Amino acid sequence: MADTNQKKKENTKEKKKTQRTENKKEAPKKSKRHNYKKELENLKQEFDQLKDQYLRSLAEFENYKKRRDRDLSQFLENANVNFIEQILPVLDDFERSLEMEQNKNSDSFYKGVEIIYHKFLDTLKKQGVAPIEARGKKFDPELHEAVMQMESKDHDSNTIIDEAQKGYKYKDKVIRYSKVIVSK
Repeated sequence: MADTNQKKKENTKEKKKTQRTENKKEAPKKSKRHNYKKELENLKQEFDQLKDQYLRSLAEFENYKKRRDRDLSQFLENANVNFIEQILPVLDDFERSLEMEQNKNSDSFYKGVEIIYHKFLDTLKKQGVAPIEARGKKFDPELHEAVMQMESKDHDSNTIIDEAQKGYKYKDKVIRYSKVIVSK
């Protein structure tokens, strides 16, 4: 019996040793699994950071395109304004020649100048240029520049009596203010 007890003790000792070695073998597996989980978390964080950077870059690029389009549009509009400002004196000369009495006596010359004037004005209108109405209107400092004030019994106070130089708008922007004579 002593032999059996001793064999049982030895078997138990061996089982315990085997269990310890098995536990030791399992321990590295757990740490490897733990490392994989940690690595996966790190990769997820890095992915989220890169995704955020990508989305920010994409939004920044969209803003850049909108800003570029707006700047280009504004540049073209300003270029048109400069061109129109240079043409307006020619239009003024046409108007003056039409107003001259001697040109009205020579009918064919007057009609020719009048046709050119109207074609020129129509071309400008197609491009978005329009004259500012002034005569008989209330004075508006956003559209008119008062060059003189006169007493008038025929007009209310602050009404435009006459126009010294026509004003023009390009779309909604005033290119040249109307130079006007205003009643007191």
